[in-house]
Amino acid sequence: GAEVLVHGTFPAVADSDADGLDDGYELNVLGSSPTRADSNGNTLGDGDMYQLGLNPIGAVDAYRILLAETFETTSTTVSAWTRQLPNLAFPFQVWHLTTAEPAPRTNGIILINDHSTNRAYRAAFDPTGTNVNANYSTGSVIIAALHTPTLTNDALVVSNLYVRWNEYFATEPVFDQMILQGRAAGNSNWFNVSSIAWGLSGVTNLNDTNAAARWVTRVADASAFAGRSNVQFRFLFNVLNNVNNGYRGWWVDDVIIYEGTAIRGWVRDNNGAPIQGAKVRALGRGGV
Repeated sequence: GAEVLVHGTFPAVADSDADGLDDGYELNVLGSSPTRADSNGNTLGDGDMYQLGLNPIGAVDAYRILLAETFETTSTTVSAWTRQLPNLAFPFQVWHLTTAEPAPRTNGIILINDHSTNRAYRAAFDPTGTNVNANYSTGSVIIAALHTPTLTNDALVVSNLYVRWNEYFATEPVFDQMILQGRAAGNSNWFNVSSIAWGLSGVTNLNDTNAAARWVTRVADASAFAGRSNVQFRFLFNVLNNVNNGYRGWWVDDVIIYEGTAIRGWVRDNNGAPIQGAKVRALGRGGV
């Protein structure tokens, strides 16, 4: 009916974009998008902004953003990203820009975890950058890193620091690992910032043979580097052996390095009444 043709929403679902606000309320009261979980693109979901008493379509920055990278052709910073081989004994550089989409969007609904199209960085062996079914089977161990641009002085003035990114991965469980690391001035060594990931993104039961990987969002607390100069992060793809590597690999997109801020606004209790003087710290990806 008209709901689908005009607004692109799902008639059988009250909240098409799963942002916590019913479609009708977004359309008729707030004016926010019922098909885009983050209507104003400030990385905080519409429902979370509403719960804070803020306008979901207002120009409110939830964070102090130090770097925001989509890897699209319009990006002015994508050329500052570098690919490194930490151990030249394993000379397989598998990081590359790709247009291969592992989980194509089937409708116009943009959820909070969805990544920007049309490009991302991927760790797999695909010289064309277009083969979604390529893998990282090279007959060798792989240690390959994707480096962010260096934040020369930007992190000096922040009191906390977070890294958020969207990712899709399909790797051998346990043996093929993905991790975010960081370093700053005075450190030649890299330090783990995130937990180690492996397996299928978004899948917790690896015994479920029908499960499929999906795009997910991760946030890592990098506050150990707040207030320091020459801060840099790297996405490290670490394949520990040369067998069973016929998996699709690791996609990384929409990287944001930011300082979380205290957002002051109305916080409502379970009955919908505002709680006076409440303060909430936004930590990322549509959650508070």
